[in-house]
Amino acid sequence: VMRRNRKVLAHISLLFILLIVVFIHLSPERSLRVYIMMTGYPMIAWQTEFTEVTPEVAKIAGIATNETLYELSTPPFEKATEGELRYYAVEKIGPFYFPYFFGNF
Repeated sequence: VMRRNRKVLAHISLLFILLIVVFIHLSPERSLRVYIMMTGYPMIAWQTEFTEVTPEVAKIAGIATNETLYELSTPPFEKATEGELRYYAVEKIGPFYFPYFFGNF
């Protein structure tokens, strides 16, 4: 009986984690905030505002058609490079969104 309870608990735990990951990646804003938080800037992730860069500028920057470029109003400052982490792109793959740091242009 104890083994069965452990298996059930393990399955429920894995399902719960999977649901959280899916929930995070169903929204571009949520996935971007979690990405910024996980890269070491939790306060900025939840306090900053970000705006979508116009498609014309994004095209010039080389953003693909399934991606959206965002600019942070108060970007994180990276000490190692002494630079602002202002632009992030969010790629849409199916119903999911995956952000990455784009850089400055």
